[in-house]
Amino acid sequence: MKTDAASPIWKPLWDFFKHPLGSATLLILLILFVHKPGYMSPDSFSIFNNADRLDRLNFYHPPIMMWFFAIGKHMTPGSQFGVLVTQTILFVFAVTFLATSLSQRRGRVTGFLWFFALFPPVFMTIGALWKSVWALSLLLIVIGLAARYIYEQKLSYLIYFGVMAFIAGLSRHDMAAPIGVILFWLLLSRLIQKNESFSLRRLAIATAASLGVSLTIFVPYYVSLTSTNDVLAKTSSYPSSVAMLHDIISISITTGDLSLLPPVITEMNDEISVEDLRAGFSARTCMRMLRLNNLPTDTNPYFWRRPEGDEDATEITDAWKNAVTMYPGAFLQSRWGVAQSLWGLDNKVLLPFYFSIFRDAPDIEKADRNINQTFRQYGEFMAYEVKIFHEQWIYMLASVLMFFYFLLLAKGPTRFVGMMTTSTGLIHFMVMSAAACSGDFRYAFLLVGTTLASAFILVADR
Repeated sequence: MKTDAASPIWKPLWDFFKHPLGSATLLILLILFVHKPGYMSPDSFSIFNNADRLDRLNFYHPPIMMWFFAIGKHMTPGSQFGVLVTQTILFVFAVTFLATSLSQRRGRVTGFLWFFALFPPVFMTIGALWKSVWALSLLLIVIGLAARYIYEQKLSYLIYFGVMAFIAGLSRHDMAAPIGVILFWLLLSRLIQKNESFSLRRLAIATAASLGVSLTIFVPYYVSLTSTNDVLAKTSSYPSSVAMLHDIISISITTGDLSLLPPVITEMNDEISVEDLRAGFSARTCMRMLRLNNLPTDTNPYFWRRPEGDEDATEITDAWKNAVTMYPGAFLQSRWGVAQSLWGLDNKVLLPFYFSIFRDAPDIEKADRNINQTFRQYGEFMAYEVKIFHEQWIYMLASVLMFFYFLLLAKGPTRFVGMMTTSTGLIHFMVMSAAACSGDFRYAFLLVGTTLASAFILVADR
């Protein structure tokens, strides 16, 4: 019996999988098979655990993520697999939607879907129940809607864009910036008609107008996001305080000035030295410091507690402002320590994947040991031996080069879609470089996604 693609028996099935819908279905099954039941870091466990407490959500993670996790958690009681199913369907739909927004050629759409999902850093990340995966998926949908509006100028796409931009903005505390970038390019593309050439005068006027209008829209958009989070969250763990505390400790170590330390440290340690701070500190990540939180043991150099209310958070903020004002050079050194790791300049990729399940619990399922071990070996080989896929600066450079290609050589709507996509990832990555307290590779996940999407625009032939 013939079993090749051309045979009558296999042809319908082959045709189905060549179609984007068929490929998406097969890809979902593949991801679920490899990553079942879903890997869970401490952040994942925290969100998953709070998914049953929607009446008392904590602001440390975006409240809407608890709602997303709750949907999957109730699908498969006793396991996190339902969350992985929900996350995977959203991810594959987002990539497919983006691809069909950028190209009308089925073959290229299908090829991009497989290329994007199986791209090593992406495939190694989408099995972890991380809000980064949800955020990228929602961002790709927003970019796809923006691209459709730029190409077709249909009001309906603009309305859908507004709805999805709001949801995407709630998925991570740092998602407002890339949405603002997309809004700017939408306005600029509307002001400069697609058939007109770029004159410097018209470009300057249109850019200034687009920037002004986008900022005018962005401010209430950002306020609406923070207000919604405030309504949904009943308590807060003050996530920004961790990044500030990391800077304060770094500056204290650099300058030797222990008077900079806030009460959350000083009131819990009778005596503390620069050597104690240094022993519990890493310039590239705040994870070592986080491990000292509320853990007063004989082996810890010191310990600290999280803010217990607005007063504690204000004290940390005031201490951070004081340290930055007194020692701006040491502050920049602190930020550079994180940026070096985040940009991949220190040749030590941090957390390129997470193939573990953080904690045993009654409603947590363990992964298949054989599949997990095989995939871990694959991840270690790609991240630590091949390396090139996990050099963040490569994605930065590629995005910059593609931005100027679209600016100078692309024509019509594709010019704006390309510049919008490349700059969205770059701006988000710059925001993370300025605000993050850790150089985890996952903070470059959105940059990786927009870089791949930008590369597809080069060959999409819309």
